[in-house]
Amino acid sequence: MSAFGTPRNSKERARERRDNYDGVVCVINDRWRVIVCKHGIQGTLQKTKSGDGHGRAWRCVSYPTTKRALIEACAQYYGHCETAAPAVLEALPDRISQYRYVGRHNAPHHQNGQG
Repeated sequence: MSAFGTPRNSKERARERRDNYDGVVCVINDRWRVIVCKHGIQGTLQKTKSGDGHGRAWRCVSYPTTKRALIEACAQYYGHCETAAPAVLEALPDRISQYRYVGRHNAPHHQNGQG
């Protein structure tokens, strides 16, 4: 790990790119999703090539640290969304660092015990 908390090697970096990464906040559609980084300090908007989801890698597109910036990035990159993703994003705390997850596809858990 570097002094800035970023992964030093590609194996460590690849975990967030895996299809089965535990920090998934919501899946927008088959090509877009939002995760919380493994350090819990920022949200990450990710895109993948369309496919069946088996072993595909996700590419990071945006790294916002606030809910508002994350919602704006999502709107900028993927536009209108017909899934429940916007409601999930709105339920996040104002700062992504206040979000805690306990596993895949869970509702937001706020650090202060709300939510």
